[in-house]
Amino acid sequence: DVKQISPAELSRRKMALFFKTTNPDTVSEALGNLYTIFVAIVATLRLRFARTISLGAAIGESIQKPVGKYAVPRLKKLLSEEYQKWALPATRHMCRFVGVSIAFYLQRILATVYTAIRGARLFVDGVTELSKRNGYGYLTEGYADEACAGVLTLLGIYSQFFVFPYLPFLVQLLFFPASFTEWILSIFVSLSI
Repeated sequence: DVKQISPAELSRRKMALFFKTTNPDTVSEALGNLYTIFVAIVATLRLRFARTISLGAAIGESIQKPVGKYAVPRLKKLLSEEYQKWALPATRHMCRFVGVSIAFYLQRILATVYTAIRGARLFVDGVTELSKRNGYGYLTEGYADEACAGVLTLLGIYSQFFVFPYLPFLVQLLFFPASFTEWILSIFVSLSI
């Protein structure tokens, strides 16, 4: 019987058997334990990363109740009776996924603004020091250097949001491994919550 059906049908049959025979609360608890372990590892390696995940989990939990009121009954109507027990856990995990995605997006915005500010400040401080060393210290008196840092910050933010995503293909190809790894990691973290 198993050898007579296609691999896709066999996979569907195995997934259906899994969903019929497993307890969604046990699976959710196991996923929660995996999440706890993952967060512990991530927190050890990078506190900022763990903060982003925690923020995402909090966002997910805050949208879980209103989304659950709307989505769970409608999802149960779409599912057959044997799969209705998965409506609440699926909604819960989807809310967490959305929450972590929002948190990562916000973290990217904050990192972009911070790097633009820090880069502009380093550049202006370097130019200030160089001008003082060469006897042009009067150029840095007043607010000109602060205004220059502000303009450079705005240029940095603009270029990171609107110029760098549209780099030439060869440059994108060069950075593809890092971009792909970042994308996989954010998806993995989102699904592990």
